[in-house]
Amino acid sequence: SVTRIVDPTAGCPTVPRTPVCSGTTNTYTANVGPASAETWLWSVNNGATINTVPANGGQSISVTAGTESFTLTLTKTYANTSLAPTVCTYPVTVNPLAAPPTVTYIPPTCTESTFSVQVTNPEVGSTYKLTQLDGNIVEMGPYVSGTLTG
Repeated sequence: SVTRIVDPTAGCPTVPRTPVCSGTTNTYTANVGPASAETWLWSVNNGATINTVPANGGQSISVTAGTESFTLTLTKTYANTSLAPTVCTYPVTVNPLAAPPTVTYIPPTCTESTFSVQVTNPEVGSTYKLTQLDGNIVEMGPYVSGTLTG
């Protein structure tokens, strides 16, 4: 008699991921491609969309994020239909878009000769440019914390 041990399915490949911004397109690449007896099918949820459907699932997939975190799912099926599919899940964190800043014009009082502009909810690290009617540009920032006034 002969005993033969067969490892019919490989585990899930590694797919590196980092947090992404909503609405951005990113490419995810597995550390290995489909084996000759495997068929790969990629899917996403929570408003993310796959931009291209590569032949046989492919090693890389291009995805546009929605507004919520999503799961990139790889389903591997096998030529040997007796084998159950392998489902691999890869959570992707989507950072929401920052709320837009509010810009408020603060006019001079009757004894002042200058005005100011207040930026509420500015984005951290951003510099804001105020273009005046005479073409002068005033830079405000870079913003660190609190309300930016200039």
